[in-house]
Amino acid sequence: MQTTRPFPLIRYVEPQAFSKIASLQRTLAEDRCLDRIPDLALLLEHRPVIALGRRAQDKHLLIARDKVQQMGIDMEIADRGGDITWHGPGQFVLYLLLRLSPGGASLGHLARLETIAVETAQSFGVQAFRREGRAGAWTPQGKLAAIGFRIRRGVTYYGLSFNVAPDLRGFDLIVPCGLVGETVTSLAHLLGDECPSMDQVAGVIASVCGLVLHREICTYCPDSVQLPSTLRRRLTQTPPGKQRRPQHPD
Repeated sequence: MQTTRPFPLIRYVEPQAFSKIASLQRTLAEDRCLDRIPDLALLLEHRPVIALGRRAQDKHLLIARDKVQQMGIDMEIADRGGDITWHGPGQFVLYLLLRLSPGGASLGHLARLETIAVETAQSFGVQAFRREGRAGAWTPQGKLAAIGFRIRRGVTYYGLSFNVAPDLRGFDLIVPCGLVGETVTSLAHLLGDECPSMDQVAGVIASVCGLVLHREICTYCPDSVQLPSTLRRRLTQTPPGKQRRPQHPD
């Protein structure tokens, strides 16, 4: 019987700097284009950051740029589609690095990411759904998960963010995803004391990923000796120097 090679999901326990993971994704995407590494996923929380997608507009930042740094929040340009968003502890980001099939480009991948977010929420009893013309996972109380990705040479990277128990005040600094008048919510806001732990949500995300991608998901830490050597070297290499802080979005 033919077996499917395990799909590695790399779980970072401590919040990561956005610039570090953005740089890592670019390297991994290039490696995937050249078939040096397999398809994989990164699952992590970010340190507080306002990320500007390729369609971000200045008017969607509701605070002076110098105040952002004073608040201990980074500001970075994200090499992905979408507008402006906030990431921080208590919010999972799932970055999928996949070689897409010829018929599995933008709309198909968007549907895949939305399914992962919606089914993860529903597994905890949350009434989550898609909205026509509004990417992400939604609830009657607001947006629970946001999506933004890039496809380059048939390989996709970035992915989705899923609000478990972040400080939602971070979203008050921006117009999230450029959607005026829309509310952002979280599992903690929706479920109160019944909110699952980050570890519980991580387990469900991994399980749902396996079902949606039709893969055998195996979760690893970044330095696991069980990872392919090329991938392990990429994940544990010394990060590059801090990138220049952007002055304006692309």
